[in-house]
Amino acid sequence: MKQYKDINVVYAKTIDTSKEQVVVATQDILNREPDTNAFIAINANVLGTLIKEISKRYQIEPYYLYSFDDGPESISLLEAGTLDAMVEQSPEAMGEMSVQLMMEWLNGKKVPLDKNGYLTDIKVQKANNTYE
Repeated sequence: MKQYKDINVVYAKTIDTSKEQVVVATQDILNREPDTNAFIAINANVLGTLIKEISKRYQIEPYYLYSFDDGPESISLLEAGTLDAMVEQSPEAMGEMSVQLMMEWLNGKKVPLDKNGYLTDIKVQKANNTYE
């Protein structure tokens, strides 16, 4: 996000993903950063609690809400239009690549592994079912 000078990123961290921790973190952001206009749930399992907490104070509509596809509520919230977009990952390809790279590393074929990591395809699905 460094390339976007007009975007100020604020991180909200929790000790765990319990409902209480998510509520406290969301309230803290809403109190400290009243001009916030977007939320990205890195852990999709907190999405429902995050949205419920925001909606206790404000209408959800003006906020941009993003998450990942691995949460139990992500797809239904996207279909309902509550979630603006969802990053769809490739868990099967990620697993296959991980095993392949680990075998190559263990067999001395790929030493050292690339410290910058390895990427798989991702898609961004918008609420209107379009992809980027």
